[in-house]
Order: sequence, then structure tokens, then C-alpha cells
Amino acid sequence: MSDELKELERRLIKDQKREQENGDDKLAEGIMVALFEIEHLSEDYTG
Repeated sequence: MSDELKELERRLIKDQKREQENGDDKLAEGIMVALFEIEHLSEDYTG
């Protein structure tokens, strides 16, 4: 994973935690989906 993606992942994790604390579950869930996608970028899409 590139340094840029690692930084993006770090920022998204921070944002996701903040949104959970603020009670915005929809946004927190959306960020979790984005984190999942980032973690699986190198895998082939089988959808």
C-alpha cells in the first residue's frame, strides 16, 4: 500500500471514530465501507 493510501486510511479511521462518537451511524458505516474497499484494492473484483 502506498504512503498516500496509508495516510488516507489513517484519516478515515479517525473520521469514522469521530462520527461514531457524534452519533452519525450512517456516515460512520459509509466510512467503514470505504476502508474495506481500500484494504481490498489489490484483489480482483468478483461481483
